[in-house]
Amino acid sequence: MKFVAVLLIAVEVLGVFGQNDLCLNNRGTSFHPHPDTCKGYYFCTEGEAFENFCQDGFHYSVEEETCVAADTVPCYNGVRLCDVEHVDTAVKDPENCDKYFNCKRGDLAEHATCSEGHSFNPESLTCDASSYGQCHNEQHNYCFQYSDNGQRDFFFAPDPHSCSRYYFCYNGKQQEFKCPEGYYFDHFKNYCTKPYESGCKATPKCPEEGFHVQAHPADCNKYVLCVDGQFYVNSCGPYFFFDYLTSECRHENDATCFV
Repeated sequence: MKFVAVLLIAVEVLGVFGQNDLCLNNRGTSFHPHPDTCKGYYFCTEGEAFENFCQDGFHYSVEEETCVAADTVPCYNGVRLCDVEHVDTAVKDPENCDKYFNCKRGDLAEHATCSEGHSFNPESLTCDASSYGQCHNEQHNYCFQYSDNGQRDFFFAPDPHSCSRYYFCYNGKQQEFKCPEGYYFDHFKNYCTKPYESGCKATPKCPEEGFHVQAHPADCNKYVLCVDGQFYVNSCGPYFFFDYLTSECRHENDATCFV
């Protein structure tokens, strides 16, 4: 039944990618989440992998092995906010400090909103009034970084921590925008396009021999494991970045990232 449900909801099959690490030793059928987007997944059959994407407004659920409404599988930069280690735990909404997710089962969650005048406190995992002011004053002005010391106005600026988010800058102010899921912002052409065309996400390069750990070239939340020339992209998890200096995942406020 799950197999039928997934095929009914998924609307785009991009083709066969051959035998890869996901399906190499799999002689039956199985489903695997896409490493770059919660909207995608791989269907493995007899050692071959088929890349699929859920329709707009849906995410692939590892727990259900099918596509479900996006707000029931919270995701940020391709990373699921809920997993088996966060069952019955509240996690903040990375894009709205007045909201949070109650992780229920696996990667499934309920989206909730704090009461008026309250914001979610990620330390106490509750909504409180003391977090409200800090929450609404902490937005960074990325436009200033790209303004050439105030010489530029009315332009677009990328978000250094998210390939899909960008800002329209005008009169010293910024307005946030986000590309449709599965698209990245091209800072040179100023529009959203496919990731491989955007220039934002580079392909990791590994030494030909040995085991190495290195920062991801385009995503602070991820890092790369190199094994004899082959690369494997891994995630630090919600609210953590890979620290370039210590080569380990640290809280986003404490990590050094040059992406």
